[in-house]
Amino acid sequence: MSNGVNGTNFASLFTSADTLCQTSIPDRDGVVKKLLEMLAYNHGVGNVEHAFQLVMDREEKISTVIAPGIAVPHARLNAINNIVIGVATSKSGIRFHDGK
Repeated sequence: MSNGVNGTNFASLFTSADTLCQTSIPDRDGVVKKLLEMLAYNHGVGNVEHAFQLVMDREEKISTVIAPGIAVPHARLNAINNIVIGVATSKSGIRFHDGK
């Protein structure tokens, strides 16, 4: 399945090391920070606090919740030149700023 940009398969953009499975972290900020820490370790995304602020600034401009139970918080970082993705799952859900 290669429906992505330039034939890139979405699943090829991350590994199990970039995945936070069944997290018990209940809120957006905590999950985003944990994912950024993982991505900093695995891919050198740079300063985690700076990256976190960029993601939060983007999130405040417009929510990245794209469907019930799916969000894609993101930002462009000068520290890297390629796409890196962190994935988190949660049975109980992750609370975003709008309470969903």
